[in-house]
Amino acid sequence: MSPTTTLRADTEPNDRYGNSCYVLAIPASKRLVDAQQEIWRRFPSDRSAISAHITVKGTFVRISDLDEVRQIARTVTSEVQQFWISFDQAEIEWRSKSGVLKAPSFPAIQHLHDTLVKLISPISQLRYPDDPYKVHMSLTSEYEPGSLHDIKAAFEDFDYGPGFQAESVDLIGRVGLAIGGEWRLIERFPLSIPENS
Repeated sequence: MSPTTTLRADTEPNDRYGNSCYVLAIPASKRLVDAQQEIWRRFPSDRSAISAHITVKGTFVRISDLDEVRQIARTVTSEVQQFWISFDQAEIEWRSKSGVLKAPSFPAIQHLHDTLVKLISPISQLRYPDDPYKVHMSLTSEYEPGSLHDIKAAFEDFDYGPGFQAESVDLIGRVGLAIGGEWRLIERFPLSIPENS
């Protein structure tokens, strides 16, 4: 199977490292995480989900070596300075079962994405195509279409603020299946602080 072949990760079994799939993501600010969690508590879903974040390397499975993935992420992020993710032109997009906040792409995050995809793709399999890369923050897990009305209203009134500072990249693994599983932090990789800050 070629590295570009996509696989459905929902029912992927745990690998020898105890995870069924992986994501590299920038954690959002604590304010955004807390506000999202409050809405999630009001509208629970059986599907496992990661707290507010911006994905930089989308869901991948069947890695050949976890230590190699960690080393790649560590090396790449050590060469990237912290940057601002702006919501100035962000828009909410509702899909059939979920919603995302779409934000404009920009060189710093696009370069980080491209580098991680280039280095990790050869040692993993894809959950969905990496490109074209779309900067977005998932608002909800998956719900039945008929139950989206109330949660839509909650997120339409959500105060996203101007954006947030990208300070690190998280390697996150899901233990178990999409339904009933749990996303767990494997390692956090800090981005470097600009010298003039």
